[in-house]
Amino acid sequence: KYKYHDMDRVFGEIEWMGKNQIQYLFNADSNFGMNPRDAEIAEFVVATKKKYGAPSKFRTCFGKNTDDKIFKIGALLHSADMEKGITLARQSNDSETLKNIRRDNIKMSTYVNLQKRFNDQNIPVYCELILGLPGETVESWKRGMDELIEAGTRNQIFCYLLQVFDNTEMAETAYREKFKIVTKRLKLTEIHCSERPPEWVTEYEDIVISTYSMTVEEWRTMVRFSYVMMLFHSLKLAYFVMIHLLDEYGAKMSAFLDFVSERKFQSKAPLFREMLDGYDSVIDGMLERGNQRGTILPDYGDFYWDMEEVAFLTLTQDKSGWNVDLYAQLASIVMEFIASIRAELSEERKIKLDEVMLYQKLRIPSQSQLELTEPRTRTYRFQHNIPEYFEKFFSTGQVLLADNPQTMSVTYSNHGGEKRRFAKETILWGRKSGTMLIPCEIQGAN
Repeated sequence: KYKYHDMDRVFGEIEWMGKNQIQYLFNADSNFGMNPRDAEIAEFVVATKKKYGAPSKFRTCFGKNTDDKIFKIGALLHSADMEKGITLARQSNDSETLKNIRRDNIKMSTYVNLQKRFNDQNIPVYCELILGLPGETVESWKRGMDELIEAGTRNQIFCYLLQVFDNTEMAETAYREKFKIVTKRLKLTEIHCSERPPEWVTEYEDIVISTYSMTVEEWRTMVRFSYVMMLFHSLKLAYFVMIHLLDEYGAKMSAFLDFVSERKFQSKAPLFREMLDGYDSVIDGMLERGNQRGTILPDYGDFYWDMEEVAFLTLTQDKSGWNVDLYAQLASIVMEFIASIRAELSEERKIKLDEVMLYQKLRIPSQSQLELTEPRTRTYRFQHNIPEYFEKFFSTGQVLLADNPQTMSVTYSNHGGEKRRFAKETILWGRKSGTMLIPCEIQGAN
């Protein structure tokens, strides 16, 4: 049941925010776009920014049962540079899980249609999943991940750990007994927030670590799997490689993520082994000692980063410069994975894979850029239409990978030579807004 404030009050509050230069506006409506008046509110927010220069960003969660309204509002906010990424939350893709938590998702066909329409206009979309919901299994979790990635979710998939809050159905004894819910209390450290002063009261969060459908050990494995996924897909460290493995070899992204997260590769690959060891250390600390999830990296700011962000900031420090060692090690893992699925690796496929690896490396920020005295543009020529192939892969105008030479120019920023600014611009600003990749221009595309 809904109760509405009248529109004069809503417009008055937005006007006040504009006059007082409130830069970030978070909308408490979790189904924005569902009601006819929502379009009017979005139009007024945009008009207010044009009039006062604020709010600069408008963050909202969209409804679950429509596509045209969501698309029109999302496109409007994007045109005014106001969206903080378009949210299409799922929580789970598993029908039994959704039944257990009394949730209806936007239809997958609607999701796919919306995703491609947003992709056509380069409007960033992110999807949210919650690990630990009753009914979710290892198999359903991986399957749901593949479904979302293959549906065209090319910006962000966020995996959150399920929390239990007081005064909710999940906190009730009967509900917890029915679904055999087990929780672990952790010290609360809000991600992207500064460390609390020692004189403040210590707060905690209760996270679900097992249910009737997922054991503690399975949960632990899926936590590590999910953080590898967010590093490779959402922070893009191996995103283009995984697309190519899916398209050229028919290998599900979950299969490659499992191959890495379970350390099934024989290569030394010290950068990736250290990354996985870091994940395990944090997860063990949570389970065994109730440690917090967040980590402060003083070089990058005095606040908490999540696990996949710590891995990204650590890996892009590659001492060889411009991520050379990082992608040499990734290439060796990819070659092992292709061999493990018994796929043929012809000379032509090898050439394609080499170019995919080059493209992947060129699009990822490196902290070697901080040594530049000013932004720099570099140009590379590909034997195949690699740049256009990836640019259009999840759009309605998808193109096949072909023997069609293309040239691509990439422009590197030096982020003012500052590590903190590098972290802010690539992760804090760039992640949800879809701007963390190195900008490029393609010559020779259709």
